[in-house]
Amino acid sequence: MKDSSVEGLWSVEIMTQQGPFGIGVLGFIKQRVFGDFFESGRLLGGDTHYYYSGTYHIENYGLSASLLITHYADDKYPIFGSDDTCEISITATLDHHTNRDVIELSARTKNGVNDPLIIRIIRRVAAT
Repeated sequence: MKDSSVEGLWSVEIMTQQGPFGIGVLGFIKQRVFGDFFESGRLLGGDTHYYYSGTYHIENYGLSASLLITHYADDKYPIFGSDDTCEISITATLDHHTNRDVIELSARTKNGVNDPLIIRIIRRVAAT
């Protein structure tokens, strides 16, 4: 991949050790860039039960993000707890060996279950 930025539209699969829980979309919207090693911006997305909003930060090939997941329709996913909102912390390494079109992120909920989450994102549209 030529573009080292994560900016663009991604499909997102949320999984636990028990299997998949949700499929949606997630947009990375770049706000600041300082060379190849620093990028930060907003995250926006959702699925049929929740919408997502948050921020991300990339520095020295480490991606960290905070995502607020808000319930708006139908049944709640047990992995996000019983509240209408759940905040998750996301981390990943984006070194030169990482395929930046398919990325697996490690995540933990702050008020849901304690099982670690795996979030797999696939770039669908690159920002130009």
